[in-house]
Amino acid sequence: MNNKLNQKDCMVAFIFDSGKFTTVFYGDKGVELILKEPGLKRNQSKIVVSLGDIFKQEMCVDISPFVIRDELCSIKWEPVISSDRDFDSEGIFNVHRGLKDFPFVVLMEDIEVDLVKKIDKRLHKDCKAYLGVTSIDVESKDQRKQFWKDLIRSFSLEDEICTVFGEDEANYMYEETIKEAGYQVHYDGLPNNLEEANRANLFSTRQSSYIQKIAQLKYIKGSNDSDRGLLKMNSALVKEVEIAGVEIWKAVEDINKVYLTKDCKYTIVDYIFTSLYQAAQGTERLLKIIVELIVYINKNDEKQKTDDLLYGHNHIALVDYIAMKGIIKFDSSCRNLLQVLADFYKDARYHRYIDGNDDRLEISIIEKFGKELRSENFDEELKKKYGKILGKISRICYKTINKLSNKLGIFAYELNSFSVACIVFWDSYQENLYKSLLEFENAKKEILWYLICNGHNIRTRYPGINIPPLSFDGPGINTFITEMIKNKLCETDIHSHISEEYNELRSRDRDKWKERVEFLNYLFSDERVCDHFLKDDGWREC
Repeated sequence: MNNKLNQKDCMVAFIFDSGKFTTVFYGDKGVELILKEPGLKRNQSKIVVSLGDIFKQEMCVDISPFVIRDELCSIKWEPVISSDRDFDSEGIFNVHRGLKDFPFVVLMEDIEVDLVKKIDKRLHKDCKAYLGVTSIDVESKDQRKQFWKDLIRSFSLEDEICTVFGEDEANYMYEETIKEAGYQVHYDGLPNNLEEANRANLFSTRQSSYIQKIAQLKYIKGSNDSDRGLLKMNSALVKEVEIAGVEIWKAVEDINKVYLTKDCKYTIVDYIFTSLYQAAQGTERLLKIIVELIVYINKNDEKQKTDDLLYGHNHIALVDYIAMKGIIKFDSSCRNLLQVLADFYKDARYHRYIDGNDDRLEISIIEKFGKELRSENFDEELKKKYGKILGKISRICYKTINKLSNKLGIFAYELNSFSVACIVFWDSYQENLYKSLLEFENAKKEILWYLICNGHNIRTRYPGINIPPLSFDGPGINTFITEMIKNKLCETDIHSHISEEYNELRSRDRDKWKERVEFLNYLFSDERVCDHFLKDDGWREC
């Protein structure tokens, strides 16, 4: 932050929307309005002034990430993304610009705080193009908050003297405007190309208590802070929502790959781990999305607190913050599962890297979640409970994201219709995600039964193709089918079985083996999905 804000002087930027001026000479007008303040001639220190347009499209859309919202900031932070969708000629979604044109900025160093407030109050009253004032943090590594470094260091004000930085005494565009404000105009007679002057420090006439070195006017590389603006936030969160949905669906798929007993003595931990891990990640993402939306609606009035929540891993702290804001109050079943996921994330992610830790911690956590369930039919009942509450949390969070996004005029809730996140979030699917999974498994069974019953019809669709099926005779076929339905890959020797068959085919006739692989790739490629459909009289082209 501006470390001199609580002192008498400060470094600030007065920002205008250049498109709202009624004259094309908006720079002249902006300088005139600021120099109109008579108190500038009584400022205790020399004021160094920089001017210019900031040619950053992102700043036109949302100025908020570029400013420091302290007690001196008077820039109104309002959403500027229109709720009306607009697409360009290539079908890409456009965000309506918040400013009519690029911002024009007057930067002043070592100006007294009281003068800043007077000028700011008058400009808000007299100038429709004026957006407001913001403090400057010269040490910030946020690329957006270094925008002031693009401005041209132009002149200084001291008493009634204006010293223009440069050699030419007849070519400064604002000279007449400055004179009309009651200043005597002088030139420091020094070159403007400081790098050619081979100096480390600015000329003394151009220094302030904030800026003395040329290097201070160059961008510092570093991380941007969490305040990224609505445009970038919307683009990021719409992906985060979808990722969260995929992780939650994968959690339900993985829990269904193990058989759970009440004591879980013989259960393999890998899929329990991945299920809890993905559920923890997915729900945490949803909660953090809600927190970030709250931050933008409340104008980031608790930045340090919300940054800690966004950068940390604390499900319950996120839940409590959201409840405190009156957004969601989860019932006991939801809080219980979120606590289970929080315990896993805190204690079980890396516990095997420490000697002596519980080697069954994932199992202990899942046992705790299902402790009230009876041993009879425990596997089915626990998965139903897990899928039901996980689905409930997901739907509540998604509806909340939808509601908060609408308040901001953004579309963070939009999903790719081909993503499994739709199953997690949309009301057209069951809220109990485990039951939804069983429905999809049943659909696969129906497809297999259809193939069994209609295989001869499908076979006649490819006359001239003489590729016999591989042998899957024997009791193993049922296990192979179950593995395919449940998306399991390693519980049977189906891969070994196919590999052995292929090795034999290659040894007999490599060209025929290659023809087989190419035909199967063609037959089941994405491009073939809509190539045919079944009618009463058989197959025909789409």
